[in-house]
Amino acid sequence: GKSALAARYAALHREMYGDGVFYFNAESLPALHMSIRQNMRKLGMHSGDSGVFDDNELFLQHVCTKGKVLLVYDGADDLDLLEKIVPNASSRVHVLVTTRMSADH
Repeated sequence: GKSALAARYAALHREMYGDGVFYFNAESLPALHMSIRQNMRKLGMHSGDSGVFDDNELFLQHVCTKGKVLLVYDGADDLDLLEKIVPNASSRVHVLVTTRMSADH
């Protein structure tokens, strides 16, 4: 399905994203926060007792100053949450989102 397609894209284009491909479970706020913290740990970062939005901001500040990265938000069905956490795509930060929502939402 959609998650497998996103993983396939990331695998096929991994060489484009020399500074990393980062996956986030965006199905719920707790799942997203856990994913953010896991990605922070992979980079040697610490989150302490910060909330999800503070952790997300720290993570994005770190990766957005690097070279090219791909951020994969999987299962993002809450558009309000998505709007608060996903950075604007740029030439260095590419964003891939999977959702079960229809295009007319």
